[in-house]
Amino acid sequence: MYLNTVEFGSNAYGIKSAAHTFFNKKPHQLNVQEAALLVGLVKGPTLYSPRRNPENALARRNLVLDRMATSGAISRRERDSLAELPIRLDFRPVSHNDGSATYFREMLRLAMNAKRPVRRQFANEWDYEQAVKEYDENPIYGWCLKNTKADGTPYDIYRDGLKIYTTIDSRLQTYAEQAVQQQMQQEIQPQMDAQYRRTKTLFLDTPPKERERIVNNAIRTSDRYREMKRAGVGEKEILASFERPCPMKVFTYRGERDTLLTPRDSILHHKRIMRASLVAMDPRTGHVKAYVGGPNFRYFKYDMAKQGKRQIGSTIKPFVYTFAIDHLGLSPNTPVPNLPVTIETGNGVPWSPKEAGRVEQNGELHPLSWGLARSRNNYSAWIMKQAKQPQAVASFIHNMGIRSYIDPVPALCLGTSESNVYELASAFSTFANEGVHTDPIFVTRIEDRQGNLIASFAPRTQDAISEQTAYTMLRMLEEVIRSGTGGRLNWNYGMQQAEVGGKTGTSQKNRDAWFVCVLPRLVTSVWVGGEDQAVHLLSRGEGSAIALPIVGEFFNRLFADPTVGVSKQDRFPQPAVMPSYDRFRSDIPKEGLQPDTIEEDEFFD
Repeated sequence: MYLNTVEFGSNAYGIKSAAHTFFNKKPHQLNVQEAALLVGLVKGPTLYSPRRNPENALARRNLVLDRMATSGAISRRERDSLAELPIRLDFRPVSHNDGSATYFREMLRLAMNAKRPVRRQFANEWDYEQAVKEYDENPIYGWCLKNTKADGTPYDIYRDGLKIYTTIDSRLQTYAEQAVQQQMQQEIQPQMDAQYRRTKTLFLDTPPKERERIVNNAIRTSDRYREMKRAGVGEKEILASFERPCPMKVFTYRGERDTLLTPRDSILHHKRIMRASLVAMDPRTGHVKAYVGGPNFRYFKYDMAKQGKRQIGSTIKPFVYTFAIDHLGLSPNTPVPNLPVTIETGNGVPWSPKEAGRVEQNGELHPLSWGLARSRNNYSAWIMKQAKQPQAVASFIHNMGIRSYIDPVPALCLGTSESNVYELASAFSTFANEGVHTDPIFVTRIEDRQGNLIASFAPRTQDAISEQTAYTMLRMLEEVIRSGTGGRLNWNYGMQQAEVGGKTGTSQKNRDAWFVCVLPRLVTSVWVGGEDQAVHLLSRGEGSAIALPIVGEFFNRLFADPTVGVSKQDRFPQPAVMPSYDRFRSDIPKEGLQPDTIEEDEFFD
């Protein structure tokens, strides 16, 4: 029990971690001389480190062997024989950069050690208030500080032997990481690299001064700059060092590469790496099943699954349509003219959204569902015009699960607000959970080192919409996949036999690509983009082209593994009393829209 609490150096706490770090073994697999070395480390993890001070470590190990012989644990002959053996390490230091679910583990660590939010950390009052509410109402946030041990001291997540049971499914996590890796390596990054070779430009639509500001900011936030600054090196000398080539490792989707680059060129190289994030959760329980915050935690620490936020584009439209059905009394069959829409705003300046691509607005009447399937901006604007109160729509969307700030203006219907895949997966889960919103949960219980339960957690739920409205929206989201902008999920990934709905999204100039997909037992949200919004694809950068394939690859892996409990035979629960909406598919060709006829869903405000 004592050995489970102490430090052994090299970031190893507890005998199990130490055995793995120094010998790549479990404790019961250690031989006598290995166990003696670890026992000797306890007195001085640095002084007796076999890596830093091997002579000290050898002498200390032999002293332990001598004490064992004196106490009769081993014979003198054994002691003499073992003392002659050299130290043989299989050094595997514990690294938070390696292993599965690296971004999730860091998110969990930050959440459990979180301090109460302060106003200066947030860009607006709304996000600050939401963070305070989350901290006060969700017990997992700041758990280590909110709770104390018997001696009155706070819990230490590393040293107190806690067993933290999370909701992550290791199989789904592996499939999610594999799907992201495959698409980024084979399709998306090669597309960006080819564009860069062709245009010789990384930061698009950006004046020279702004490009220099981006690079200088990256230099000043780099580890190299900070370490040299702490060492007392002058600013001029530090900046000069970024122009001198030196050996280094850089990230590529095909593995680390040893190269000779200037640190400045290294920054530009990593700026060109496209990023992706993914969150999958069970809509019934709120359990987060898979969590990918970026391509590689060692090189890219910023978590785009929950920490980062970007404009969500057309993925907001299903909530606008839900408002139309739930609050305005409309239905998927409501006929709407395919015409430009103009809304008078509060400042007296009329607002009329444009469409992405060349689309015809000929005044023909189409059902409301037609507008969502094709992600038409004019149909979303038409709903906002009927609603008359953007604030009411914003409040409704917040109640569905989007906690980030939404500017209450008519343009909100095009996704000008910012959010992330964590919130989108949560909000879309409301449709699959019969109108009940369940807050995401990623820890179920915590035990102490003796296995005693010291905390358990359950998700918060609230009624958001009626089950009839939720099922109606599922039908409309299915049309997005069957005949709309999400059709590639059927053509390329064979989802015709599954009940599946979804929504694509693309922000201005392809800066952010989104796809959110709803299965009866799993909701998955994906984002793809650059670290800087000036880094983006000029063409084929829509959500349907680069975010949707990640979900398709993820689902193919899920459906091939019957043990995960997600299959194409799963069905959405249908309310006992439900209006008939059979007619709302009447103007959609039986074969659905083909790839070359699907409109982009990029927004223009």
